[in-house]
Amino acid sequence: AVVMPAPPSPQLVKAQEVAGTTESAADEAEQEAQSVAERVEALRKSIELERNLLANARKRADNAQEMEKTLDEDLQRRWSEGADKAELDDLRRRKAEGRERFREARAEIQERTDRLDTLQSDLDELQAEEIAAMRAAGEKRTEAEAARKKVESLQNPFAPRNVLRWTVDHGPRILLIILG
Repeated sequence: AVVMPAPPSPQLVKAQEVAGTTESAADEAEQEAQSVAERVEALRKSIELERNLLANARKRADNAQEMEKTLDEDLQRRWSEGADKAELDDLRRRKAEGRERFREARAEIQERTDRLDTLQSDLDELQAEEIAAMRAAGEKRTEAEAARKKVESLQNPFAPRNVLRWTVDHGPRILLIILG
């Protein structure tokens, strides 16, 4: 005679459902934490790029300021030497262009600094979100592990509950066989 295994207990079925659900929730939480970590990394790269652009803007401002100073010295020297009006006008024009480049570079420095402040603020918020996501993923993983252990416990044939169930299901037959 073929002996059919007993159907799983309602408790085991329920525990398996809970384990599946908590495992899925843990996977989703870990994916969310990974997504936030990737966004943090991308934001860090943006901050690094913005810092490089800021450094370049500062160099341009310094160069423009130095160029304006040099042109001013040249203008003063050439004026005292009695240079013609066309040469002096050219030096004045180039000096004004240098001053304009300096103003533009200073405006870009301000813009880059503001952008960097915004990115840093965003990074702080995202790092807080990353910590929360990692904590949530850890909690979900702990819940999933507990649910898995409960399923294993319910499936263990030597667990007291399963031994009692087996005794109730098979004990009377065995007792009748022994008495017979």
